Amino acid sequence: MPAVSVVIPAYNHASFLAQTITSALSQTWRDFEVVVVDDGSTDATSQIATQFGDAIHYVRQDNQGIAAARNTGIRHARGELISFLDDDDLWDPDHLGMVVPVFQDSYTMAVYTGWQAIDENDRRLPRGSTRVVPPEQLYDALLVGGFFTGACVTVRRTCLDRVGLFDEALHGCDDLDLWLRISRLQKFKGIPQVLVLYRMHGGGLSSNELHMFKDRLKVLGKHFGTDEGDRHSWSDEKRRAFGFAYRSGAMGHIQQGQLDQGWHLLAQAVEIYPHLLERLDTFYEMVCGDQPRGYRGQASLLDMSAKGAEMLMRVDGLFATADLAVQRLRPAAYGNCHLALAMLADQAEDWASARKYLLAAMRYYPALLKDVRVLRRFLKLCLGRRMVRALQRVPTNNEVWTADW
Repeated sequence: MPAVSVVIPAYNHASFLAQTITSALSQTWRDFEVVVVDDGSTDATSQIATQFGDAIHYVRQDNQGIAAARNTGIRHARGELISFLDDDDLWDPDHLGMVVPVFQDSYTMAVYTGWQAIDENDRRLPRGSTRVVPPEQLYDALLVGGFFTGACVTVRRTCLDRVGLFDEALHGCDDLDLWLRISRLQKFKGIPQVLVLYRMHGGGLSSNELHMFKDRLKVLGKHFGTDEGDRHSWSDEKRRAFGFAYRSGAMGHIQQGQLDQGWHLLAQAVEIYPHLLERLDTFYEMVCGDQPRGYRGQASLLDMSAKGAEMLMRVDGLFATADLAVQRLRPAAYGNCHLALAMLADQAEDWASARKYLLAAMRYYPALLKDVRVLRRFLKLCLGRRMVRALQRVPTNNEVWTADW
């Protein structure tokens, strides 16, 4: 019996499938099998998969969705450990070699890895994550949104026996639902190495941000009940989870060019969980929301002047109808909005605009003056480009002159 079963659900990604299977078969750690589940593909998926012959176990079924395909793969798997790899993603050759030893701790029930985005031509994109959260904090972290992909996860079969398989009623976010069930009860560890290349392209299920938002609400409904009724009576945990879900939906609408709907959802998000206004990333993501997937945050691609005017107009509109709990956070909201604009203008090397936005941020929200990172950025912007470059040529261990953050 193999120690690990690699489950690849496949649906109409024939152009990527051979590369995906090859990346699984090329692992330096060798005690594994590959199970490919063809979920009723209508392209050349079956021909591509069967070309690998006995190197893989190929299963075909009528189209039932990715959750059902993953579950079929689990049922055909013979390994004690089950790894998931989507049909358009790639693994580093050392993926299993680094993941499997983590399970020497008998209390570890699942492991996730870091990832890096690639496009349809294998070019690496700026987006990715090597974030690791202590197992006892992972459930709370996942409630506000997943930060690793399905291809990053390996799980013990005995863990799935305890918490159940993927929910086939979900056609998106089924993996988030399972990771929540595991992390709530079991030890789910992370390793920070980038071992997965996650492909971002127009044909992927996760590219349909609006569909994913609806399914995320279904997942939270399973764990907390629906988002109907008096939201002020909800627990803080439920308000936080639904607040972040609505924020994600707002960003999804903006990415689809539906700005009015996106900002309407953000208004609902902060009504549910006003503390979102105290988070810099809320405004940073809204500024970058209409950028292509994988390129979010690339300041050189933004018209910062137009973005700044639009953001401030939209934030004004948000507060025009906000309730008292939201109004109390007006200084934090305007401060973080200006800080996000300052950071992006800095990255775009528009230092004059960056200084203007940063001064406004500190004026609106004086608490930012206590953040050493804000002060470092302000010092850099005040010194000017020529002085900073001169100082960067001087050998020093002092981080004050770095441009990052």
